[in-house]
Amino acid sequence: DTRKGLMSSDDMGSFTNLMCLVQKGMSNGYLDGLPYVRVKETQMTGDGHAEFDFTKYNIKIYGDSGDVYFPESTLSDIFTDLVYHYSVCNGETFYFNSVNPSNQDNISMIDPDYAKPIMDKLDKDLNRPEDMAEYAYNELMFSFDHFYGFPGMAVLNDEIKEKGLEQALIDYGEEGEKTVELLKSRNLAEYMCGLGKLQLFVNDGGHTVVDYADLANAKTDELKKAIDKINEELEPLYKNVEFENDEIRERWRSHLARTKMRDDVYKNEKYIKEGDTAVYVLDSFMGFDMDKWNKYYKEGGARPTILTMRDDDIINIDACLKDADSDPDIKNFVFDCSNNTGGSLDEVAMLYSMITGNRESIFCMENALTGQKISETYEADLNFDRKFDE
Repeated sequence: DTRKGLMSSDDMGSFTNLMCLVQKGMSNGYLDGLPYVRVKETQMTGDGHAEFDFTKYNIKIYGDSGDVYFPESTLSDIFTDLVYHYSVCNGETFYFNSVNPSNQDNISMIDPDYAKPIMDKLDKDLNRPEDMAEYAYNELMFSFDHFYGFPGMAVLNDEIKEKGLEQALIDYGEEGEKTVELLKSRNLAEYMCGLGKLQLFVNDGGHTVVDYADLANAKTDELKKAIDKINEELEPLYKNVEFENDEIRERWRSHLARTKMRDDVYKNEKYIKEGDTAVYVLDSFMGFDMDKWNKYYKEGGARPTILTMRDDDIINIDACLKDADSDPDIKNFVFDCSNNTGGSLDEVAMLYSMITGNRESIFCMENALTGQKISETYEADLNFDRKFDE
């Protein structure tokens, strides 16, 4: 309803589904696109109803007899998914991030000069046009209020859920009020500092990042000096926010302590055999070469090995499991994930299937917008023959 500024859908997940670009016919769930796993089935609770009231954010939509028109960034935020399918416009060119998007999570990786037209529109005091500054703030609030995933450890996690981002920041106190002021500023240096300070309130240890790399990569000397000056002036104000999240801080302390302890034992080796036990050290689920795997699954050729994919976790683990199986002294195989920082669920699904011998695995998640509980069944190509038929 363009007159009331409302948009609703009884199945928002299907309406905005771009995951079919990763796997044909896939529902709107999660898959990074490593070709040795695929989604077999997705089950969801509820009907997926969602509604947006754009008037609350002074975001205008327009319509005629057959079409509805949205601001480009608003439409992109509605359709953006877990593997960074999105679009942006710098005032001159539209960019669509749709091919192997997990390797390109900011536009400057596609076009290093993306932000130049934006910089060219700044006045001598580094100010943006007033209407664009207002829209950027409103769109940021709209995005957080509807698409933030509430991971649980951020300083303002529950407050954003209850009040929305703007009110949560204001109610936090002086630091939050200053952040709102910076984010509303026409001055690009102040706005970028505001984005940096916002990260302090939503940092959850890795999955929420307020990323302005596209602008940061285009910083002029003048802009960089302005940002450094503002950050230096604000440093005393924000010290308490930086140290408020005890859980994240304690995690990193433990991480550093374990790193020192493990290095003394493992001597920086990833695969260790001691007595009747083999240990594989797995510090992330990001040890893969997406391009090489995709090339093999699309074009065929020789099966990947340690010689052709030396740094790939799955290839290395496969070789180590076979080595342990062939060693009569080894009775136990242990994965040391004590310092694992996370990564791709695709790799986790493959690893689970390799350990259990069951090519199917089930992972659960929740859609923060619709409230739906989602269960995805993955299946793995256990022998890497490019067929899901084991």
